[in-house]
Amino acid sequence: MHDVEMSSLDDRIAALEHELAVCREGRSVAEEGELRLSLFLDSVQDFAFISFDLDGRVVGWSRGAERILDYPQVDAFGMYSGEFFTPEDVARGEDKREFRLAREASRAEDERWHLRRDGTRFWGSGVMTPLLDAQGRLCGFSKVLRDQTATKLAEACLRDSEERLRLFCENVHDYALIPVDLEGLVVGWNTGAARIFGYAPEEILGQHNSCFFNPEDIARGEPEQDLRRAVAEGRAEDARWMVHKDGSRFWSHWVTTPIRDQQTQLRGFAKVLHDSTERKAAEELRERLLEKERLLLQTQVRSTGEALDRTKEELRALAGSLLGAQEDERRRIARELHDDLSQRLAVLAIRLAALRDTLPDGPGGTQDEALQLEKYVAGLASEVRRLSHKLHPSILDDLGLVVAMRRLIEDFQASRDEPVTFIEREIPDDIAPATAAALFRIAQEGLRNVSKHAGEGPVRVGLEHESGALRLTIADAGSGFDHAAVRGLGGLGIISMQERAHLVGGSLNLNSRPGEGTTVEVRVPLTSDDDRAGRRRAAPAITKETR
Repeated sequence: MHDVEMSSLDDRIAALEHELAVCREGRSVAEEGELRLSLFLDSVQDFAFISFDLDGRVVGWSRGAERILDYPQVDAFGMYSGEFFTPEDVARGEDKREFRLAREASRAEDERWHLRRDGTRFWGSGVMTPLLDAQGRLCGFSKVLRDQTATKLAEACLRDSEERLRLFCENVHDYALIPVDLEGLVVGWNTGAARIFGYAPEEILGQHNSCFFNPEDIARGEPEQDLRRAVAEGRAEDARWMVHKDGSRFWSHWVTTPIRDQQTQLRGFAKVLHDSTERKAAEELRERLLEKERLLLQTQVRSTGEALDRTKEELRALAGSLLGAQEDERRRIARELHDDLSQRLAVLAIRLAALRDTLPDGPGGTQDEALQLEKYVAGLASEVRRLSHKLHPSILDDLGLVVAMRRLIEDFQASRDEPVTFIEREIPDDIAPATAAALFRIAQEGLRNVSKHAGEGPVRVGLEHESGALRLTIADAGSGFDHAAVRGLGGLGIISMQERAHLVGGSLNLNSRPGEGTTVEVRVPLTSDDDRAGRRRAAPAITKETR
């Protein structure tokens, strides 16, 4: 009996030892699993894994919880969950409500502001779940928490930006801000667009943007070309007539810009449009006023020009009359000097000669005195003839321009050592008196200028008939001058020559360069009578030189 009992006891001890070994093995597996779980939870730094008992005190704390909430594990154990909530949430009982909701609904999910150890706040997104034992009894709670502050702030910034953009678009009344998709359909509509076009959002959203264009532009494909230009060039700017909802037209200026995402993929287009009808009307009015002002100014300038031309012609006619009167007066005075005073001086010289013959030739020298007086009267007569010729050479009226010019050159040569050359070619026999007088006076004044300014040196005077006109040239080899520097500063002599040429329909050109002498060239057209007289000359061209 005793042996039987001992055998039964050994069996029971063996069974207990087996069970103990099994338990030890299970505990080892559990401890290994718990270690792996702990290592897993500690390796996750972006999430806080927190365990609470039934009273809401911390009994589990991961390294992620340390990083996010800034509490070491030793300090966190035993803390109540409310210490991580903001005072206002604690006052509202949000910390207890989270446990209650987890108990009732098997999970409690929320997002709110939480507190770190230093009192700073962060936006936490977490889930609270109940912990149940093997029998299904509640033994605590677990919470997974993540710091979503950056996301929260980014979302807030995005919402603020979207709100500001929405308010901006809604409060822009003078510009239409219209986004369209890739097909050209309207996908957005602001207050300015509604005011300009007259469409309510529900009437226009989803419609093609071609409804803004007039029929002619639609037929030419302008809506599609506008979008193609925006893609090709980065923007498309245009101005043209567009159409209101009621069909009336207005002048619009707009810019179309392609909308691209961060990957540069085309997502649509943005149109910014302005009603510029008033501005265009103002510009057209301003252009019309400027055109009227320009036409008025042209009329005034034309009238002033015509008045100046009339005044110029009147002055020229007056100058012609004055020169004509001057020439007539010179002719009259010259005739009186020649016909009257010269004759009287000639008679006086004859009588003095006769008187000298009757005087005795004695020691008193009476005949010598008479002879000296006779010579003085002869010199005076010669001077009177010279003055008469200078005032108006009768040779010009009696023998013509060529002979008068040759006499003028001879008189000029008499006072110079260097040669003065005169060349004449095919000059008509009968030249109008006004033309002959003008050319003679111009030559006279030109030679006077040569004497005053050119100094000694050869002089060439030419009088030629070419292409229905007479050409007079006076060229010297003097020092010359810069014509551009003295333009507009001409003396009375040059002005007189110009006016005399203009009065007979001719022109005068003055050419000079420093060190290259000066040339005066006058061209005067011949009258029909002059041409006929010139053609009557059958002789070939003749060149005469007089020194």
